[in-house]
Amino acid sequence: MCFLSKERLVALICASAVFATPLKSEPISTHTLESRQENCPTDYTSQNGLRFTGYCDKCIVGYDVFENGNAVDGKIMSMEDCMERCSRFSGEVGATYSGGCFAIVYALGDGNCWIKNNTVGTSDMIDAPQDSKMHVAFPDRTQL
Repeated sequence: MCFLSKERLVALICASAVFATPLKSEPISTHTLESRQENCPTDYTSQNGLRFTGYCDKCIVGYDVFENGNAVDGKIMSMEDCMERCSRFSGEVGATYSGGCFAIVYALGDGNCWIKNNTVGTSDMIDAPQDSKMHVAFPDRTQL
């Protein structure tokens, strides 16, 4: 059993209080999923080396990639995850486009990730609806 003198016990309690007390009296902020999702990277390199350029508060209508007659989309946790999906997507070859991912649109609010086909370009971007938190990213076509 370990016994502390009264003086050492008081010193230990004071030291613990000093280290446990924040230096500022402001509330400690927490990083929530919502604050993390506000992220819109303008430059991103996927894990397999594909470079992307991101455009914040933009949208692309149409140019969806289809598989089995359905637009390729899905719920994704972050814009980075959507770009990772794009970097590995080969897709079907359609009547008017070749397979692969040539752009993504990511909606932060609901986590939708849309894969766009090879007929899309930066001139097809429009301003996203206000408060929609939608962003676009294009892979470096020289790497495709």
